[in-house]
Amino acid sequence: MRHQTIKQKWQGMSLIISATAMVAATFFMRGQEFTATGGIIMILTVPFSIFGFNGIFEKFSKMMPAYVHWGFLLYLFGAVATVNFGMRGVFNELFGITIPDLEIATRQHPAIFTLVFFAIGPAFPLSILLLGINLYRKKLSRRWIALLLILGAISFPPSRVSRVEVLMHLCDLLLFIPMVAIGLKMIKNKE
Repeated sequence: MRHQTIKQKWQGMSLIISATAMVAATFFMRGQEFTATGGIIMILTVPFSIFGFNGIFEKFSKMMPAYVHWGFLLYLFGAVATVNFGMRGVFNELFGITIPDLEIATRQHPAIFTLVFFAIGPAFPLSILLLGINLYRKKLSRRWIALLLILGAISFPPSRVSRVEVLMHLCDLLLFIPMVAIGLKMIKNKE
């Protein structure tokens, strides 16, 4: 039992660390692309994010077993996409890759770009959207937490596709607040 309590506290801290790091990464953009620093922050936050989200999904495994298994798998694809976009930021800066260079590479290798970025990219916001909907529907969290997750998930794709920094920061905030609230709840060990 004590092991579970300690694990849950670490998972809560991991959620807070990953939410904070994702907010920080958005401040490291140059033009419309993440810098190497932003990319590294995104990459290094993924293990914390996976551990923290695993705690959320574990908590609901008995209440929603089918959703939990598929939802977490979907989330893991989203985590891979986060690493991919982080690596893109690192490589763009290290090798001086510009947006026109990326557009040419996309046309030359459409299948690779589609698989690495566009096919799995929506997995993260979709997993957050489904989590928020299930938390709201099953009344497993406070309504405002579920609603902010839903709004953050809905705003994620347009904020990332448009690369408008204000929209990205707003989206980050919509996700940051509920993730910190859930993390703090896990740390305090409240149901």
